[in-house]
Amino acid sequence: NYLNPVYGQQVAGTNVSAPDSDQTDLLRSDSLFFQDAIHLTDQWILVGGGRFQEYDQYAGKGRPFHANTDSNGQKFVPRAGLVYRYTDQLSFYGSYTESFKPNSIIAQLAGGSVGLDGSIAPEEAKSWELWAKLDIPGRITASAALFDITKRNVLVTTATASETVTSVAGEVHSQG
Repeated sequence: NYLNPVYGQQVAGTNVSAPDSDQTDLLRSDSLFFQDAIHLTDQWILVGGGRFQEYDQYAGKGRPFHANTDSNGQKFVPRAGLVYRYTDQLSFYGSYTESFKPNSIIAQLAGGSVGLDGSIAPEEAKSWELWAKLDIPGRITASAALFDITKRNVLVTTATASETVTSVAGEVHSQG
């Protein structure tokens, strides 16, 4: 009852088993990012850039410790956009962007694998976006956007009563 709460009723804690203890997920990522905007005219602005990323990742769990992720790599992810300033108050924008995220797990992979050895690629995505922005100072600010995102190598974790299993969902898609 949120109107008359009762305090001091804590649930008893549980012990963590040795195989599930000492969970570790270490990620080192070094990136170089650049971006620039070029005013083609008073109304058109071209935006471009990218990020070069290197990573080294190590993860695992248990006593004795069992490493199940030991991977490294590098990736360049670009981004580009175009702005059209219809008026000082109304602008339209379109963009394309890629993203990249190393995958790691602490739980066991479906199919009997015990971890990521580089055979499961990092999560990658490509997205398109279109939007409009209206800004009338002191009166109204509004924006609307459409987007389309496709991701690959997405890891999904499922817990059952006896184990936690991580599997690859493959490609996922989001629009709005």
